[in-house]
Amino acid sequence: MSDDTDLVAKIFPAIEKHKEAFFVIRLRKPFASYATINDTDTLIQCDLMDTRNAFLYFAHDRHHEFLSLRRAKFSTMALLYELHISTKDKFKSNCNTCRQHCDILNHCTICEDFNLCETCYNIEPTHEHRMKRSVPSIVSQSQRQRSMQHCIEALSHSGNCRNSTCDKCNCFRYKRIIQHTKECIGPNNQCNRRHEIFSIIRTILLKPFTQWLQQHASSFRQWNRITKSSFDKLGGIIFDFGLHNEKIIGKDTYDDCCKIIDCYILILSTLSNNINAIDESTIDLIGICMFHLYALTLEQSLLDYIKNQQLSSILLRLIDIDNEEAQFNAYRILASIMTEQDIKMLANPGKISKVFITFLTDVIDNTRKIRRLRNLLRCLKCLVQHDQIKEELTKQGILPHLLRCATETKFDPVHEQQPTLEILLALTFHDQAAILLKENSQFISHLHTLINSSSEQGLRRAAEGLLWKLEKEEIATAKLVTIPITKDVRNYKYDIMLSYSHRDKDLCHRIYDRLVKDNFRIWIDRDQMHGSTMVAMADAIENAEFVFVCMSDAYKQSAYCQSEAQYAYERQCHLIPIVMKQNYRPDGRLGIMVSGKIYVDFPKLGFDQAYLKLKNEIDRYRLNMNLSISTQEQQRCESPTTAKEPERTIETITDQSDEQPTITNNGVASMFIKTTGNNAITLEQYQQIRLGWTRDQVTQFVGIPGELIITEEPISPSNRGNIMVQYQGSISSNVLERESTVIFSFNNKILWKKNQKLLDLTSNYIITREHYNQIQTGWTYDQVRSTLGSRGNVIQEANIWPNVTLMTVLYQGEGQKGVESVGYIQLGFWDGKLQSKPGYE
Repeated sequence: MSDDTDLVAKIFPAIEKHKEAFFVIRLRKPFASYATINDTDTLIQCDLMDTRNAFLYFAHDRHHEFLSLRRAKFSTMALLYELHISTKDKFKSNCNTCRQHCDILNHCTICEDFNLCETCYNIEPTHEHRMKRSVPSIVSQSQRQRSMQHCIEALSHSGNCRNSTCDKCNCFRYKRIIQHTKECIGPNNQCNRRHEIFSIIRTILLKPFTQWLQQHASSFRQWNRITKSSFDKLGGIIFDFGLHNEKIIGKDTYDDCCKIIDCYILILSTLSNNINAIDESTIDLIGICMFHLYALTLEQSLLDYIKNQQLSSILLRLIDIDNEEAQFNAYRILASIMTEQDIKMLANPGKISKVFITFLTDVIDNTRKIRRLRNLLRCLKCLVQHDQIKEELTKQGILPHLLRCATETKFDPVHEQQPTLEILLALTFHDQAAILLKENSQFISHLHTLINSSSEQGLRRAAEGLLWKLEKEEIATAKLVTIPITKDVRNYKYDIMLSYSHRDKDLCHRIYDRLVKDNFRIWIDRDQMHGSTMVAMADAIENAEFVFVCMSDAYKQSAYCQSEAQYAYERQCHLIPIVMKQNYRPDGRLGIMVSGKIYVDFPKLGFDQAYLKLKNEIDRYRLNMNLSISTQEQQRCESPTTAKEPERTIETITDQSDEQPTITNNGVASMFIKTTGNNAITLEQYQQIRLGWTRDQVTQFVGIPGELIITEEPISPSNRGNIMVQYQGSISSNVLERESTVIFSFNNKILWKKNQKLLDLTSNYIITREHYNQIQTGWTYDQVRSTLGSRGNVIQEANIWPNVTLMTVLYQGEGQKGVESVGYIQLGFWDGKLQSKPGYE
């Protein structure tokens, strides 16, 4: 045994000298101990280590060999380097502002996937977080280009290869990637690699796909079954942007997608013009185009482009084809792009509501259709912004289904319960839906539970918004009768309250920063507040001199923004509408709220010019307020004075037979309304009433006394102060479900100001750009009327000084192609001559 040991001891050193020729395995004793290895490195996900074949294919492509020790050492080091850089981005990044490719980029260390090029980084205001500058070397750029070219070749090969054992160009690896995109669901249907893979494929295949489609779109009737199938599957991968995508795609990708959208619209338009010629094969093609178009609406910038293509009329002609999926996708697109005017054009507005309720019923208990359920909820959020749809959905019984999605624990809190609560919040603007939800004590209790125990901020915010609408808003609005309306601007806690959608936060934050720089006191929900958001919003509106309504499609679709605008409107705050998106014009409820006001259009005017116009609007309002206060002071000084009375306020009058105000010793004057029953007034009556009439003359002419509104500081027996009398117009607004109003202001029983809101709904007060340019400051009202051919909507007349009359006349701007109108032009006349002529909107 000892001889054998000696022999082995001699053999081993000899083998070590020739270890390249010998493969040696050393066996240790069973009782041998091993040192504990503490690996502090984090685990990384890498395709190289997935399977043995993946490792060997990778080594083969890069000519790494392990036949000799020297080559094995080099190959090992090269593979370790590949593992080290496998998680790094090998493709060019885009600037999130200008959408251009940038080699030198500034990357945000906090925000996910937020980059700025050098130009955008140096533009004020800077990004709120710290940015890290990255300058790639020439070598890394060339490596990136080679990597992209290799990826293109590999995808092209694997897409056409039918050999299951193919070992060329990482064929097996890319086949697995494509298969993964088809089958992977991942946690909450959000695979960590899905969007990364699709982004790579989109970058590679979008350009050739666009070129092919542009060449063959006109000959779509000649496509065979295989062509349509390939067209369907390829588009499904390229246009998968994700359900809640809000990221900005690159400019090249955007341009190619717009070209593809044009091709889809060409195909659908051609088929819609000859419905009778549609057969089974073309129905399949319609379904494919509809599905791809819907996928494209999930990217916000592409949705804005689709809205401007007048697609609604084409889809409305195709919604009756015999294909359930095509119909459903058509309605999903319509839900995202329809305006109030499109809704009114529907022959059967209840049909679209019925379709969504039917599909919701079908998927609500099907766990295999979670993705479709989430898409449905997204579409319903867009759809319920329209008042007519709110009514139809409530009438057809959607509330029980939505309540299930909002309360049952089987539904995901973020992706299903939260959007459902936001839909219910939008439905509370319909009276019948609000009543049904108020009466559901179990649902109200569930909302309180969410606020107190939910860990999801978005869920708590939605629950709080619902409780505000169902329980607290009515109480807060009822307090209006005790709030002074003759406040000096210095009494406000804030100068401005910014009401905006967080989708428009970049521009809004830029406006905010400039306002703060100019020493304005601003209230803004910059980071979506924690805690009692709706209460804080209400407090901000009550204590702000101005409310900036930052209008966009996202603003109108947001139930939170609707609540803010509605509350500010009900409190009669001074609203300044700001246009946040190009060519946007408000309609429906929002359009009524800002009617008659001057829009500040930032995309059209540019930031600096629009900001200057915004400040001018603030100054103009403050000037008018100061003139009004000065007039009241002068008129009080001209009246006989008596001994100083104790400070008193006026309380609400409840006895209709007594017109004298009730006086109490509280200190500050308040507002009250005396209800008098029927108090309707027509437009003709309003126009015939002249400034200088007594209150008795107005009452005798109209035939009824109206509602009495009194506002004043401490009152003496000889001076009853300013009295406002309110009448309800005979024309009602179906959008806001409230009547138009007329207010006459009297001082010492003499009419000195009259104004009306929504009383004159004539739609032909149009001012063209040509006529606008002809009008000059200093023209008389008669000259303006003669030039424009109409009297305009006279919304206010007032004697602010002796022999000086202020008159405000409203005209509607002339519409442009694809745009209903370009806003409203408000002309101000002082003593019969034009003094105020804002920019043409």
